[in-house]
Amino acid sequence: MATDNDKEQQQQGDRIDYGIILTIMLLALIGCVAIFMATANASSTSAAIKAVVMQVVWYGIGSAGVAIVMRFDTEQLWRIAPVLYWIGIFLLIAVLFLYDRQTALANGAKSWFKFGPITFQPSEVMKPAYILMLARVVTLHNAEMSHTIRNDFRLLGQMLIWTLPVVALMILQHDFGSTLVFLAIFAGWC
Repeated sequence: MATDNDKEQQQQGDRIDYGIILTIMLLALIGCVAIFMATANASSTSAAIKAVVMQVVWYGIGSAGVAIVMRFDTEQLWRIAPVLYWIGIFLLIAVLFLYDRQTALANGAKSWFKFGPITFQPSEVMKPAYILMLARVVTLHNAEMSHTIRNDFRLLGQMLIWTLPVVALMILQHDFGSTLVFLAIFAGWC
């Protein structure tokens, strides 16, 4: 007889798509090779190895984040979506004042924090938070409203309200690439 713990492990195992994991691992490997080759051509081999190691560290942090998020069910994610969104907004505002000057001079964008050897772009935290927030808005709207043209335009307005602060902060950071990503996410939901 299966226990509740066995059923939970079975459900957790059902949520893992190993084909996607293999694809992501191959892309990560290709990314590391590309980083090494690009960095080795521009500087020394030790700098290239350091860049690859930092990328692998970020892959590890991202993987840990994915493992943590997989522990939440949809209802829990909907509840924390506004908190994550506002943390992301706070980070996007903070980077306007605390950005790394050297990185801003190099690429023209005020969108990076630097903590010793580690650089961090808050928009990368904001992307999943923004997607969760839009998913929450759409889900709650569809649960409460019928599909009419008027209600659909109301939904678009709500989504736009959550999108405008993010896009405005990206524009203030002079980060055109991330601005386009957020606009693409918004367009994907429309």
